Amino acid sequence: MQGAEHPRARGLTGEDKDPEAYIDANTYHVTHGRPIAFATGLALARPDLRVVVISGDGDCLAIGGNHLIHACRRNLKMTCLMLNNEVYGMTGGQVSPTTSASMLTSTTPLGNAEPSFDACALAMAAGAGFVGREVTHHVPKLKQLIRQGLEHPGFAFIEVLSDCTEIFGRKNDLGSSSEMILRQKSAMRPGAWRDTVDTPFRTTDLRTGVLGRNARPEYGSAYRAAAAAAKAAAQAGAR
Repeated sequence: MQGAEHPRARGLTGEDKDPEAYIDANTYHVTHGRPIAFATGLALARPDLRVVVISGDGDCLAIGGNHLIHACRRNLKMTCLMLNNEVYGMTGGQVSPTTSASMLTSTTPLGNAEPSFDACALAMAAGAGFVGREVTHHVPKLKQLIRQGLEHPGFAFIEVLSDCTEIFGRKNDLGSSSEMILRQKSAMRPGAWRDTVDTPFRTTDLRTGVLGRNARPEYGSAYRAAAAAAKAAAQAGAR
């Protein structure tokens, strides 16, 4: 896939540098919480492109949550990768909608008392055409899931469970980056790693892989068809 054919829009997240450092693509940094709104305009203006949004859990579910809901509802052709590290990693380490219960953050010094958000359940309920989840450490599965999302003709939402060692891991005594990632994988697939860790920091009730898929009409195609029909009717009436 050519980078110019897959532009990326992103807000301010804990994974803010990855497109420039590792991906050959046209990347647009936009206002915090607004990458999906920006990408919507780009996808409608250039339907020949496959627009990719890279967002964090706070960026996507809190300040930008309304944009995510309506992107799912419209089913516009784009792929949204939500990198979930359970915290606002770039703006002070505040609690996010996906922070696990009892975890410490800069705004929950006594532990998080709020229930965490299931982002994939939200996306499916809002009508996203493709929904999936995977762990960063499971690279082959993650690559396959992202490819399926890119190939889907409508809105694809993929939650990527990642780690934030400095802001979240250190405050909660979760070890190094590699230890945090192994905890995640062990928690998601406890039978595969046996006693890798004693206390996984994620519960085992989150499913991975493709979680939902539907064949709803893609918004851009439906909009262009309606516009073409209206134009044809106007031209016919002018004759």
